[in-house]
Order: sequence, then C-alpha cells, then structure tokens
Amino acid sequence: VGLSARSQLGDTIYRNLRGLDAYVAAVEAGRSPVDGVMALADEDRGTKLIARTIGEGASLAPASYATAVGRPIERDHGPAIARLTEGGLLEEVGGALALTRTGRLLYDRVLVSFYPPWAIARLRAA
Repeated sequence: VGLSARSQLGDTIYRNLRGLDAYVAAVEAGRSPVDGVMALADEDRGTKLIARTIGEGASLAPASYATAVGRPIERDHGPAIARLTEGGLLEEVGGALALTRTGRLLYDRVLVSFYPPWAIARLRAA
C-alpha cells in the first residue's frame, strides 16, 4: 500500500505508481494503483533470496541458496562474491555469507552486484 510500494504474491512482483498525483487519482477513482507487474524468472529467485537475507542484514548459507535455487551460489555469483569479499564488503561468518560493517553501510550498492543484467539495465533507464 502506498506510493511506489512493491509487493509480491508467489513469483510475481507488483509495483504501484510512482507519481503522487497519478497514485491519488487512481485510488480516488477506485482503480488499482499498480503500475508494473513482473513475473520472477528462475534466475531471479536467487537474487530475491540474496536481497532478503544478506540485503536485510542476515547471513546466507551457500547450502540454503543451493536448496532454494537448485544450483550453487558460486555458479551464479562467484565473481561478485570474490570481488565483494576482496573489497571488504562481504565476508564468510560460520560458513555463511554476510555483509561486513562497511558492506552494511553500502548494502544497496552491494546488492546491485547480484542483480541480473536486465535489472541493472532497468535501473539505469529509470
């Protein structure tokens, strides 16, 4: 609920209108304020899992990723993990990946490293 809000139902993400006037006009007219609908592809589930664990300050065990997505995290994100670890933004804690203190300060930039190319292109166009 709200301007530019996002929600998810199953593997579909919904995004509300961004502009205040358009959002209010839709709600007042009894229309849905949903402006965008995106079905998550198989590869997007991994990105979502990373965002909801590492991106929210929790750690992510590679085994949990493999169970949820069906492939090792290194296959999908090995270079990003190596780059972020070498840069001091990501670390291994008890066998799981977690943001470092600096990584927590820059979490939004860290998460972009795990986004698929289509999502990065969409962000640049917005």
